[in-house]
Amino acid sequence: MEKKKTDPGFHDLKPTIWVGKQGMTETILDEIKSQIKVRKVIKVKWLSSIEIEPESVATQSRTKLLQVRGRTMVLGDPKLFQ
Repeated sequence: MEKKKTDPGFHDLKPTIWVGKQGMTETILDEIKSQIKVRKVIKVKWLSSIEIEPESVATQSRTKLLQVRGRTMVLGDPKLFQ
């Protein structure tokens, strides 16, 4: 039986930023920017009780939105992911 080849995605990447009930603050955006410089790809999770627009977060933090699944987004360095 042939194994179905799937996109590796970012399943193994652990969230490094958690957005709490205060929502997306300037401090969190600054943290995203600093982590992208070091890690190149980061995963951000947020509470179900708040509304987050992943496209807006990527634009504000000057990163590339790579994936959104539920309440989790993966952001990457725009220089590496064109």
